[in-house]
Amino acid sequence: MIDGLVRRIRKEYGEPMTVIGTGGVSPLFDGASTEIERFESDLTIRGLLEIYRQNAGQNV
Repeated sequence: MIDGLVRRIRKEYGEPMTVIGTGGVSPLFDGASTEIERFESDLTIRGLLEIYRQNAGQNV
């Protein structure tokens, strides 16, 4: 089901893209999906940490 969805999105978008599986359960799809190229289970939390670091010391 995931692979079909990703294929439809790729077709509609019409340009090359990298598909990254994110989130705590993304490793469950590692090896089961042919369309997901990378898995980053902690991508969201790392992004939030980066935003925090960039804003540290600023009055937000």
